[in-house]
Amino acid sequence: MHPWLSVPAYKDLIPRCQHLEKRVFPKSEAMDLSSELKKPNQYLFVALQRADAESLQLLAYGVLALSRIDRTARISKICTDPGFRRQGAGGLVVRSMLRALGACDVESAEERISQTIPLSKYICLPTTMEICAVQLHVDKARAEAIRLYTRCGFGVKTVVPSYYAEGRDALLMTRDINCP
Repeated sequence: MHPWLSVPAYKDLIPRCQHLEKRVFPKSEAMDLSSELKKPNQYLFVALQRADAESLQLLAYGVLALSRIDRTARISKICTDPGFRRQGAGGLVVRSMLRALGACDVESAEERISQTIPLSKYICLPTTMEICAVQLHVDKARAEAIRLYTRCGFGVKTVVPSYYAEGRDALLMTRDINCP
């Protein structure tokens, strides 16, 4: 458990992520985090800020799934509170995922934004699983998200027509992880 989180705060974290998700994404793209995070290969990454001595503010979160079969990680969700966009919270989550997977070429997210937002993350991934690549889908129309992923080293592999809905294409973006 993250050292900043008390037991009640920890139990409250997933519902808070779910609430943020419902505010940010269309209903058709909402993920049931409670059930998704019960799966053994799913991991939640969070960017938190101390609001005061008693409470923590959720700035962004992400869900990462690991696959032993093809040694690929899939970012299935990145969600940033609209009030904290363009301040580095989403980038912190993505970079934290990449560093946890063993990407040595990712600059420390904490160093990059520590002057603007004091954040923390909690990472606990299986060390025995070698992941060689990370992939994600992003709506082709979400220019800010595409810029974020590109800055984190992702490149467009292909366009997936009507992935989100009829006429709403997705980009499949991938990034290699340095394998030993």
